[in-house]
Amino acid sequence: MPKDQQILIVDDDTNLRKTLTDILHLQGYQPRCAKNGRSAVDLVKKESISAALIDLRLSDMPGLDVLQQIKENSPQTECIILTGFASTESAIQAVNLGAYSYLQKPFEVNQLILTIQRALEKGETTHALSEFEKRYRQLYEGAIDGIISDDLDGRIVDFNSSLLKLLHYSEHELKKLTIWDITPES
Repeated sequence: MPKDQQILIVDDDTNLRKTLTDILHLQGYQPRCAKNGRSAVDLVKKESISAALIDLRLSDMPGLDVLQQIKENSPQTECIILTGFASTESAIQAVNLGAYSYLQKPFEVNQLILTIQRALEKGETTHALSEFEKRYRQLYEGAIDGIISDDLDGRIVDFNSSLLKLLHYSEHELKKLTIWDITPES
């Protein structure tokens, strides 16, 4: 895994930002800092951020709002909430908004680094899967042969445009049929 990824630290505590910056540098990451939520969201709009460490209580806006706006602007950015005011309610909200993890301050450095590594691995896996899906769709739709998929009950679940041309059905018509309706009897 490349370690030159940018990790955003969003915290209004100058000392914590400095400490996390030093730790992330030692681990080979490129830390970026934001002292408030608004500057964090603006930074994510301009730069490719792999992960964000977000304090739950910021001076200008709640950390959960920052999380939500980061995910809206950069869905691939993995977000980790850091808080000294942990609650079950805020943890559930964070996960529902797309947070990868939720850590309570003070946290162990090794636990934080492991959480960051796993978040980045998840992001890389998601990206690779997305790229694979795009290539698959290009091959599937670009094939001159008709391709069809069905479930165990014979219901048609997917097909390419070449199959529609070959059989002279519309998408709507084909979705009403089963595989047995379009294959010759033996």
